Amino acid sequence: MLSNHPEKIIFDQANNQDLDSKTTTQLIDLSCLDIQNSAIIKRIEIDAYGEVLVKRFKAMGVVPEKQIMVLRKSCFGGPIHIRVGVSTELAIRREEAKTIFVQPLIL
Repeated sequence: MLSNHPEKIIFDQANNQDLDSKTTTQLIDLSCLDIQNSAIIKRIEIDAYGEVLVKRFKAMGVVPEKQIMVLRKSCFGGPIHIRVGVSTELAIRREEAKTIFVQPLIL
């Protein structure tokens, strides 16, 4: 679902369902997820990039309720190497990673 906020577009799986305060406090952006840790994508917020980035993420399988893992992080703010699902590996910019909000999995 794409919903318009005055300053952001939020893409999430739920229809007109807001995250409760308990869940919201557990969400972090993907750039903050530690290496070799898994998480579940909960929402994608797009500011400057627009709907084109949402479509690109969808095409690569980066959608809400999908498992994601950070494999590597480049030095000096470079790209982040991630695994989406079981076998898809991608490198995305840190600025793009900051728009993906995840709930870390506690194992």
